[in-house]
Order: sequence, then structure tokens, then C-alpha cells
Amino acid sequence: MISQLRARLERTGDQEQGISMSELLVSMLVFSVLLTVVAGMYVSITRSSNQSQAIDASTRVAANAMNEVSLVIRNGTTITQASTTDLIAAFPEAKSDSLTVYSILDSTSAGLTPVKVQFWINADRELIETRWAATKTGEYWTWPSSTPSTSRNLSGSLLVSEEKPLFTYLDEAGTKITGGTNGTLSPDQRAKVTSVSITMRVEAADGGADLRTVDLDNVVGVPNLGNVRQE
Repeated sequence: MISQLRARLERTGDQEQGISMSELLVSMLVFSVLLTVVAGMYVSITRSSNQSQAIDASTRVAANAMNEVSLVIRNGTTITQASTTDLIAAFPEAKSDSLTVYSILDSTSAGLTPVKVQFWINADRELIETRWAATKTGEYWTWPSSTPSTSRNLSGSLLVSEEKPLFTYLDEAGTKITGGTNGTLSPDQRAKVTSVSITMRVEAADGGADLRTVDLDNVVGVPNLGNVRQE
């Protein structure tokens, strides 16, 4: 009887030995492979989501900047002079990465008031808007002060190149006006500008290694050219 009981206990012990070392190693290997796959998917999804959010944020900021630049250029106007019947060109400065324009943006009880506005790129590749308030002398407007009345940042980092300049100037026929160094137009060329093509190329705000860019393009006409603006 005792021998039978001992044999039964020995058989039960053999059945409860557990998994072997080889089985444990195989299980750990499978688990590590699955963990690597899941971790890779998580990193990829997180990176894509962050980059999409960064591009969306940069694009929205650039779109707001595009609306502001387009509004100012669309309201550009020539300016009358006291000493001559010749009109001052709407664009006293026109380059591929900056421009200055006289624009009808302000309205007072006396009527419409032109503003001198400059758009330019700073060292951080940000688009800056600078404004100068006009002074009325008799029936004519002047800008005697070199100190701007306001200056503000309109965008984040922009990508500007010779192939994709910020500003391209077009004549009445829609033909590109080719300038000199930095796309600078001469006085005669500036007088022929009737529309401006604007290109804003933005990149992901996080500046990641997997860089993606978005181009915003707009062509803005200047309908007030040749109109006399005096109050």
C-alpha cells in the first residue's frame, strides 16, 4: 500500500514540473519581437501626428500672413506730388524678398489716408510688416519720419530661394518683370508693376529631420494704380 502511494505521488510530481528552459527562451523571444513591432508602430504614429500638427500650425500662420500681404498690396496706390504732375509709383521698393508699397488702409473723418508699408524677411526667415504713418501737407501726403509707427511679425520660418522667391512682379500683360541683384526693380520697372505673385513656403514647425514643406501661392492685382489719391 505504501509503495503504491509513493508511486502515485512521484507520477503527480512529474506532471507538475512546469516549462523547460528552451520553452522559456522561445517565449521571451516572441514577446520581444512583438514588443519591438508595437513600439515601432507607436513611434511612427506619434511622429506623423506631431509633424502633421506642426505643418498645420505653420500653414495656418502663413495663411494669415498671406491674407495680410494680399490686402495691403491690393489696396496699393500711386501718390500725387506737389511739385509735379507725375505720380509716385505705388512701389517705392520692389525686391524678390521684400517690398514697400503705399496702400489705402486707414480711414479718418477727413477721408482715406495712405500708409507706407514694408514687408521683409529677418535673419530668422520670419516675415515682418513695418508701417509708417503719413503726414498731410496741404493737399498732399508725405512720410517725413524714418521711424516706423508699427512693426510686427507675421509668420514663422519661411523658405525663400531664387527658384521660389517671396515676391514676383508682373506687368499689365502678366509677364514677369526681371530685376537685378536680389530681384531689385529699377524705378522704370516698378512703375510697370500691376500685380504681384506671392509665394510662401513653410516647413514643419518642429524642424524635424523628415522635413515637409507646403507652398501657398497667390497673385494679387493692384487696381488703384494711376488714381490720384489726395484729400
